Amino acid sequence: MGQKPSLLKRSILAAALFIGFGLVVAVSTTTEMWTINSDYRATIERQATAAYILANANRLLVSERDDIAELLIDDTAAGSAADLSLLQFDQASFDQSLSRAAALVPEHADGIAALQRQANQVTEGYCKHAISLGSIATQDATITTSQHVYLEECAPYFPAVVKGVHAMQELLRNERNAQIAELTAAVSQHIQFDFGVIMFGFAAVMAVVFYIFRSWLWVRTADVAGLEPEAAAVIQHRHGMGRG
Repeated sequence: MGQKPSLLKRSILAAALFIGFGLVVAVSTTTEMWTINSDYRATIERQATAAYILANANRLLVSERDDIAELLIDDTAAGSAADLSLLQFDQASFDQSLSRAAALVPEHADGIAALQRQANQVTEGYCKHAISLGSIATQDATITTSQHVYLEECAPYFPAVVKGVHAMQELLRNERNAQIAELTAAVSQHIQFDFGVIMFGFAAVMAVVFYIFRSWLWVRTADVAGLEPEAAAVIQHRHGMGRG
């Protein structure tokens, strides 16, 4: 009889251990999911921001082209100076935008730097002659000459750079979409794992509870069985006294 309560205590201890294991697994998987989510979200945000900056950089590049074209149309020194100032501002803004994008996605920093060099080669190299002529052209003849130089030596090189920046922007967007898909898959996998662990823990606890109940029932049954001879003797004794 002395071993039966000990068995009951061990059963309770086993149930407590199972519950503790379930809590540890739940906390561990929750922490891991939070870490995975944070890592993916940080990458997704960097890629999305860099793609947005590149889209803005492309608009600045188109503005540079338009600034040069406007410079070649103005026939006053003041107008040309204003156009030249706006061109320089757009060039500086473009360079800053690409530098920011490269800092956000260092894995593509080399490709973005190559695009920046290509754009600078267009505005500071191929278009240098047209800009130089346009900044001092105030007569019809010189304006026409500068426009001809622009069409021949400058304008044809812009589309390739614009296309390159757009391609990098699309690459970042595709990577962002892929990261979102991976995050969704990872979360789904962890949810399935957590569900499996919870169901296993629930089944284990139910089994242990059943075992505890069976042990308790066995103890009670044994106690009752032990009392049966004594009860029978009492009944027999009373029955004998009634006859007397």
